[in-house]
Amino acid sequence: MRILRWVKKAILLSENASLDVDLRYMPVVRFLREMASAATILEVGSGYVGITPYVNRTVVGVDAEFPAEPMPNMLPVISKGVLPFRDKTFDVVISLDTLEHVPREFRQLFWNELIRTAKRYVIVGFPEGEEAEEHDRLMEQFYVREHGSAHQYFVEHRTNRIPRAEEVAAYLLGARNDVRREFNVRKTKNVNIRIRALFMRLIWHHNGSFQRLYFALTAFSRWDKLFHFGSCYRTIYFLSMKQP
Repeated sequence: MRILRWVKKAILLSENASLDVDLRYMPVVRFLREMASAATILEVGSGYVGITPYVNRTVVGVDAEFPAEPMPNMLPVISKGVLPFRDKTFDVVISLDTLEHVPREFRQLFWNELIRTAKRYVIVGFPEGEEAEEHDRLMEQFYVREHGSAHQYFVEHRTNRIPRAEEVAAYLLGARNDVRREFNVRKTKNVNIRIRALFMRLIWHHNGSFQRLYFALTAFSRWDKLFHFGSCYRTIYFLSMKQP
């Protein structure tokens, strides 16, 4: 186990990393590497770890609660709904795998606040579409077989529903009208859905050997581009704010 932890730390300088988390963050990390070190970053729905293990800079993290001590380079802010920041406060506003946990009646506000507080860029990633929803259904069945009950992760996904592309397009149009900001949109696919099904079965398997294999696979995170092909579980939206 020490060897596995050493490998993870050597690659990503963090024992909090896992393959799914790594693959989620690495496209964003590459994007941030192109920015000046003084660029300010806000992560919404960060938890107490978030993107901090991957960047050598301070990140303001916002979440409804922090169940453990935040990472040293995170400035934690507890907040729900409207963000307690002025317009265009941060160079980059990030939110990964959070939108699907937001009730649908609050999702427009969620997008509005991300765009309102961003000066230059907004990066939002989440599972998207019917295939992702079916993937969650199958993974939940597996998790229940292995652990006897559903994880809260799945309950919130089912209750709030996985976003659809057309739904997101409507939110972006709404944000343009509500916040009065113009932006360009680019999106990329993230993590082949069949490959994700395989390694999520490893981490959720009751057999510890399978779990150790999962953490060993984290060594491949540095080549994350190899995983982003075909039908993917997650979509990452990159919004570039137009300057007046």
